[in-house]
Order: sequence, then C-alpha cells, then structure tokens
Amino acid sequence: MCLVLAASMVFTMAGCGKGSGGSDDVSGSVGQNTDAPEDGQGKVNGGDNGPTAMGRYVEEEIDLSEQSIYPMDLCVREDGSLVILNQETGTLVSGDQGVTWESETPDWYKTLREQGRYINSMCMAPDGKVAVISADAGENQAAEDGAETQDEDGDAEDGAETPDSFDWNYDLRLFLPDGTEVVVTAKLPEEEMKFQQAAFNTDNRIFASSYRGIYEIQRDGSAEKVLSLDYNPQWFWVRDNLLIIDSDWSEADAPAVYDLDAEAFIPDEVLAEFVHSSYEDRHYNGHDYGTMFLLPGEDDSVYVAGKRGIHRHVIGGNMMEQIVDGNLSRLINPNYCITDMVQLEAGTFLILFANNKIVRFTYDANIPSVPEKILTLYSLKENDSIRQAISYYQSKNSDVFLSYQVGMGDDSSVTREDAIKKLNTQIMAGEGPDLLVMDDLPLDSYIEKGLLLDMSDYLSAYSAKEALFDNVIDALARDGKAYVAPAVINLPKVASASDGMENMTDLSDLGRIVEELREENPAKDILGICGERGVLKRFAGVSAPKWIAADGSIDRDVIGEYLEQCKRIFEAQMDGLDDKVIDYYEQRNEWVKELDGLRMDEMNWSVNMDIMNYVGKERRMLAAWIDSQYAYLQLGCLNRTKGVEETKVVPMQGQCANVFMPCTMLGISAASEQTELAYGFMDVFLSAEVQSVYEGLPLNQAAFDKMFTPKEEFLGENGEYGGVCTMDEEGNMIDFTIYWATDEQIASLREEMATVNTAYVPDSMLEDAVFRQGIDYMNGTQSLEQALNGIEQAAAIYMAE
Repeated sequence: MCLVLAASMVFTMAGCGKGSGGSDDVSGSVGQNTDAPEDGQGKVNGGDNGPTAMGRYVEEEIDLSEQSIYPMDLCVREDGSLVILNQETGTLVSGDQGVTWESETPDWYKTLREQGRYINSMCMAPDGKVAVISADAGENQAAEDGAETQDEDGDAEDGAETPDSFDWNYDLRLFLPDGTEVVVTAKLPEEEMKFQQAAFNTDNRIFASSYRGIYEIQRDGSAEKVLSLDYNPQWFWVRDNLLIIDSDWSEADAPAVYDLDAEAFIPDEVLAEFVHSSYEDRHYNGHDYGTMFLLPGEDDSVYVAGKRGIHRHVIGGNMMEQIVDGNLSRLINPNYCITDMVQLEAGTFLILFANNKIVRFTYDANIPSVPEKILTLYSLKENDSIRQAISYYQSKNSDVFLSYQVGMGDDSSVTREDAIKKLNTQIMAGEGPDLLVMDDLPLDSYIEKGLLLDMSDYLSAYSAKEALFDNVIDALARDGKAYVAPAVINLPKVASASDGMENMTDLSDLGRIVEELREENPAKDILGICGERGVLKRFAGVSAPKWIAADGSIDRDVIGEYLEQCKRIFEAQMDGLDDKVIDYYEQRNEWVKELDGLRMDEMNWSVNMDIMNYVGKERRMLAAWIDSQYAYLQLGCLNRTKGVEETKVVPMQGQCANVFMPCTMLGISAASEQTELAYGFMDVFLSAEVQSVYEGLPLNQAAFDKMFTPKEEFLGENGEYGGVCTMDEEGNMIDFTIYWATDEQIASLREEMATVNTAYVPDSMLEDAVFRQGIDYMNGTQSLEQALNGIEQAAAIYMAE
C-alpha cells in the first residue's frame, strides 16, 4: 500500500541531489587532467616536460550561515552593489563586491511578513524592482517556511513546495523601486497551476514561468505568454533576447534556448550533448537550487556551472571552453548546490550556494594552471563522502591535484570483476592509486597480500588529538593492525509495538515476533518485503560476519541457520498477505530500480525509506539501518506519534550482536610514494569539520557532537524540528512531527557508537552465492543441504580467485 507524500519537512540537508554521477571518460577515471603531462614522479607540468603553464581560477569562500537561512536570489544592482534575497531574513547587501554583507529588512519584506505570507520565490532586478511569488498562509502557518516535501527515500521531491498540499492561493507581486505594490492579475489555465519562478532581464524586463509556459509580466500587472511547453520548466534564465530553460524531467527536451525576438528555438547540439553527458543526473529542487546552473553571458554565450566546473559556450558554437576545473573546486562537492550565480567585472564569478556559502572565483595568472603535485584516489563506485573530502582538501591545498578515479561509473558497462582486475594490474605494475576506498573491494585479500599500509600508529596518534570512536577502528583491524578507517557507520534497528521486542537476542526471536504480528494482523503487511531475496538481504547484515569460519571456509551450520530463519520470516510475512500489497511491492521495486539502478531487495534498507508507511500503519515492523542523523531523529519520535505510541526501538539482533556497517573505508596503498600527502588527505577525511557533513554517523567524536547539536533557527517551541505529512489511499492525512532528540537519546546513541564491535563489511560475491541458493531453498525447489553445497562450491571458486 502506498502512502502518498503531501508535505512537509524542515530539516538541514546533508547533501542535495540524487547522486553525483559517473566517470568523466570511458576508462572510468574521474579528475585526471589529460591535458597536463605527467612526469611519473607525482608531478604534472614542468620538470623535464618544459615550462609550467600558468594561470587558473582561485576560490574564496564567505560563510553567511550566521546571517542567512534560505537564500533565494543574488542580484547585481545598477549601482554595483550586490543583494541576496533570503526567505527568512529579508536581504543581505554588499557594497564591496561580496567581501562583507549587511542585513537589511526592506519595507516590501516587512509587508509580506506582516501579512503572514509564505514566500515561495523572489528575485530582484538591477533597478531594484522585486518580484515575489507568495501565498496567504492563513490557518496553515504551522507549516514552516522553507520546508520541502520529502519523498519516501528521504530526498526532496522535484519542485515540490510545502503549501501546495493545502491548496494555498499563490500570487505574483511586484514591488517597484518607488514602493508601489502591484499584484499580477493574470489567470492561468488549470494545467499551468500557478506562477513558480520569476526572472529579470538585464534591461529590467520581467518574466515568469508556470508549470507549462513562460510569460512576460508588465508593470501594470498584466501578463503575456511568450512560450508554451509540454513539460515543467523547472528553472529558466533570461538575458537580452535569449531565454534558456532547463528541467530534470526525463521527457523534457532540455536544456533549450529560445530567441525571444525571432520567437523560435535555437538548436544547439553541442550544449545539449555536453549537458546530457556531464549532467545527465542533474537534479533541481524546483528553482531553489540545483546541481547545475546555466548563466546567460555576454555575446550570446552561456556559462554552465556544476560538478565539472564552469564552462563557457557560445550559443550555436562548436566548443565548450573550461573556465574552472571542477576537480580543483568546491563545485565538485555534492553539498554545494547552486542557488544563483553572477558574473562581475574582470571575469570574476560569484556563486551563491544553498548551504549559505558564497564563493568568489577570481583568475590568478601567477599560479600553475595545474598543481605541481598529484595524489591519486580510487573507489569502485562514485562516493559522495569522498567528493566532500576532496573538495575541502583541494580548497586548503592548492599545490596538490587530487585525481579521483572511479572503477565503475554510473553509465559504465564495466563489471565489478573487470574493474577489480584492472585495478590489480595497475597495482602490480606500480601504477596504482595512493589511496583506496575499500567498499566492495576484497579487503581481507588486499590485507593478506600486503597491498594496504598499516595505519595503526597514525590512527592512534590522530585519535589522541582528535578523538575517534576507536572501537570501530579496532573492529576493522586484522591481527591488531588497522588498515582502513571509515567515514561513517550505520546501525541496524528494529521497531515494532510487539511485546517481545525487549527480549530479542537473535534471528530466531525476530522470526517469532514476525509470526506473532502475522497472527494479530491477518492479510496486513508486516515487513514491506514480498520477495525471498529481499528478506535475505534485509537480515544479512546482522548475520554475515559469522559466515566465514576461522580457517577461511564457509560455516555451513551458521549459514544453514540463517537460511532457515529467513525462510521462517518470509513465510510468516507472505501468509495470507493481500495481493495488493504484493503488487505494490513489485511496482515500487521497479520504480526504485529506475531511480537508483538497484531493486529494493538488493539494497541495504534505510529507515528513511519506509518510516512513513509504518507511521501510517501500512507496515507493522521496521527493520532497517540508521544511516543519517535524520533517520535517528525519526525513530526517536515514534512513541510520541499518534497511532504508534507503543513502538519500541531496539538494535537488530541476528546471528551477531553489536553490529555496525562501516561506509567509505579509506586506506593507503603500501606501494604509494606519496604517503605524506596521503596522510595529509587522511587528516582532512577524518576531521570533525568534514565528517560532520557526511551522510551517516561519523567516526570523529567531535563531528558526532556537532551533528547532534540542533540549529536553533529550526527548533520549535516544543522541540519540533520539522515534520512530514502523508496521505493514505483513502485520502486521509497522516502527520508525523519530527522532534529534536532528547539528551538521553543522544547519550544512548553515543554509547552505542562507542561499544559496537562487530563490523558488517558486505561481500557482494559471497552474499550473491548465499542469496541465489537461498532463494531456491526458500521457495522449495531445493533442500537446505543442496543449497549449502551450492554455496560452498561457489565460495570455493570465488576464494580461489
């Protein structure tokens, strides 16, 4: 059964966007500057290869977090001053090209606040004219300004705004420089819904988008449609006669360039191909911020900004000129989503980010175009935490080029086995990376072959000055030696109103509770899983650490018990289950696969993915991983939520106890000649400043404390920290208020972080063998003995390789 999410959440986002994309070339290398000659000694440019090429853009970051909460627009006024329009605080004004900012509360903003209006969008023209799209909040003021609708994966839905769910009445208003307020009176067709974004041309002409078109707005409040579209123009930009439109809708023919004078689209295959190849995964939160930004420039040009950097393109031309290399910029950081961008004199750019940072990009002719030192880092798949650490490292180490190599890009046809073989060949040839993310790589094999550096002394010294959860490091050590350190860990939890929850000690107890819930809830969904593989995957994390015996062989008894208990759980879940639940499960499986490339029953299940179905009583049990601060806050609110007050939350117990899953396990190659640089990156990777923005529960104790310190501006009078509202199939609204965790809850989690001692390091090859044979056992097509024989045979082949 599906609970349709209607609105709303106020929460500090750890990241923005659905992913960060794949590799930049067919070899799977991300960040390798192929234009820069390499001398084989960790340097590029110069040396024996000739003179060093000079000149590149440098960055200066200004943190506006103390002055800004929800930035919406950045404007360059005719007098040269800069203005940031902010939903929560009014305006910030800079008279020194963005170096310093002063808060102001203009009269038009005071008027909107006095009227209690919800501000959805606003922008300013060079002459000071302001366009605001807002709604009369009325009795719905309880929905927080700045909130965003959350989908069932915990991400913001495309273009969703809180008030839509309550049918609030939006209007577009102009506030002229002389103080006159003009309400735009245009009536839009039903399919166009409302005005969603306004934008100004350089000559102060006003344009606004609906859900299917673009209008020009006159000072008297009238509107003339200039373009009809068959998709939602999530973001548009205008300069001179050019209108540029983009959308992350898969069916949209975007980006598109429209000539306002000729009233015709301008074909531009070069721009379209660049965007589709470099930013196919781009994501927009409506028009508030996105992972790509298009800035119309001078002489019919457009600047494209995002993870690849900043590129300039002349409309109709055949080149994309790189202005800023994303690999040397904060732009590669998935936490830096763009709200607005302007170009100042002398080629300087200012980019306003949704995280309340503004970055100035200024050209410096006196530094090398590519840093002289190079450090290489490899992960099998693209990793957001690594991107965040790289971005911070590069901002502090302008003399180092950190080349990030990805073995399997999102669009790559390279298999895991082929990627690992290629990596091993490079390592054996002395051409391997300096740093390795060991997630889904054969960790034990690399340790046994001496391919990873023993970091025990380094990690011990680091933790002495900046405390880590040392128990996590110790649990990942081999023979007392630490070869990897994770960015974060996830913790397995079970939530249910069953009386037997407190006594759960193993997988057998969990199976018994599922059987009891089935007896009490005929035909209802207990776990939200309707496939054998889904059950096997859901409970592998708390059992798999015991599947391999001390001598390196598989433990038949342990795996046999695991399969028996999973069969028991699956049969109880499916017994008399309503067919509609099964149909919805399959539909959702395919939907998730389309979004993430994996079916649900192949994923490590997150609390965020199912909690609203539990709150809405479409599930009777949650069995999932705490993989974020937000997931923990949600679980902590269940016993304060109407209808599920009796919920108890306990650690998931399987064949193992005190389990955690390490994520982004970073190690240093034993063959690296850049160990000093590698340790320098490790310093950043482990730092509280960087770890506090990772998605998950951080290894750094100070980062944990920072993560669990609330932002006061989001904290309600009674501890509210946001909320989600869903609608069930009958149209009934279900509210879920998110409260900040109590001191006791935070202390309990901290204690758990400090005592977990069993690491679940997923081994995809072994798990696949167990799952394939286990499915046949669970559906009755082979015996348990046959299944174990098949697993043993597959494991022997795998381990021999």
